[in-house]
Amino acid sequence: MKIITIARPRVLDIHGQRVLDIRHRYTNDRIISNPRAAIVAIAIHHDGVAMANASSPTDELARLDAIYNHAAQQDWLRFPYPFVVFPNGRTYYTLNLNHQPSQLAGRNHKTRGVAIAGNYMTRRPSNQAICGAATAILTTYAWSRAIVPIGKHADLALPAYPTSCCGNSWPSWAKDLHAAVLARYTAP
Repeated sequence: MKIITIARPRVLDIHGQRVLDIRHRYTNDRIISNPRAAIVAIAIHHDGVAMANASSPTDELARLDAIYNHAAQQDWLRFPYPFVVFPNGRTYYTLNLNHQPSQLAGRNHKTRGVAIAGNYMTRRPSNQAICGAATAILTTYAWSRAIVPIGKHADLALPAYPTSCCGNSWPSWAKDLHAAVLARYTAP
């Protein structure tokens, strides 16, 4: 697995929000494709590392590279999440939605994920990050052609793979995330 740094990100306009498409940046040595119908939930993650709300694209790409390198060390063979959102709301599209992520052990084939950079064990993400996550969720809905439940990683994890991601703060901001999704949703 390697990082390809030649091309600039392509900017996508999704529901009025800019999403930076960097899928080309990360090689995916083992691609497993999934049919859209297989998706039953969207898992919300955090990367567990505290982060300031203000960050530059250079800092964000370094953080994404670190996530990718961690995945490579774990032998996950691809970027773990299709989307990563930063506290300033900047949203990156990192793994093709047709490809199975490496983000929910034993359930990767049935889920897609959105990671919010930062540590939300005891505090909520910024409103900008929640709005960026809502855009990623709506993009996943459009791809899957279905509205599926949204849950925190810990609630969707199998008992054999327990986790506390994304912390005890989830109840304080889950309703805001759902409201942001509904506010941006337009029926097909």
